[in-house]
Amino acid sequence: MNNQKDYDYVINNMSHLYASSRQRRHDEWSNNLDVMNYVNHKKDIDNLISHIKEHQDSELLQLAMKSPHLAIDRMNQENKNENINKSDISNTYIPHKLSI
Repeated sequence: MNNQKDYDYVINNMSHLYASSRQRRHDEWSNNLDVMNYVNHKKDIDNLISHIKEHQDSELLQLAMKSPHLAIDRMNQENKNENINKSDISNTYIPHKLSI
């Protein structure tokens, strides 16, 4: 404690060790399969809620109250069908040649 330079070195070294230890524990925790599953399911539920609010889909809401997993599957299927229909419409453009 008498030498400020040594004191600063020890404090910086200890804070680095503490921070790296916390980062390592956080990385181990976030790579846990249970945590990753929870985050993915929460994202799916949030998407379902926003989809129901946006589209005012009462049938999907009733299904979600009974089985959220089935409702998420149906929502994903509807989204796939919408994307397919949009791509079909965009691919049907036929250019016409103007004749004079």
